[in-house]
Amino acid sequence: MTEVLIVDEVGCAADRVPALLSEVLGAQPGGEGSGRYRLEVPFEELGLPDVGEFSRRVDVRLGEPESHPVFGSLTELRIPLSWEVPGHGGFPAFEGFLEVTPLAQQRSQLSVAGAYRPPGGPVGAAFDAAIGHRIAEATIRHFLSGLKRAIEARAVS
Repeated sequence: MTEVLIVDEVGCAADRVPALLSEVLGAQPGGEGSGRYRLEVPFEELGLPDVGEFSRRVDVRLGEPESHPVFGSLTELRIPLSWEVPGHGGFPAFEGFLEVTPLAQQRSQLSVAGAYRPPGGPVGAAFDAAIGHRIAEATIRHFLSGLKRAIEARAVS
């Protein structure tokens, strides 16, 4: 298993994030069905020539949000998050959490933490060690950045 942690901030109150996240991903919290989302990462972010992007449509599932106290009255919300490329076992499936921590009245920290198992046995593990983990991290960073932009756009409307 390869673990990933990507952190960013969003200009939105933490209590509004789950509903906005559901709108963005088209998936309802609690695992009732899945949404579809296009994961993208420009080749340039992978240290390759700027000739396009790597992208895949994935099925996204959101679990039931859980609250966890972190400090005093500060509560973090943890939403189970998973995705997979439908009908294609050649891509890793991701299992993890989207964590939402309030920072200020209209500011929250978003974190995607989780893990994936590279497909392809020993050959897939070698590819992951060489370059695959960079692709995964860039993809999740790009995913979180896209969520941030979409949540902020919906939060002001």
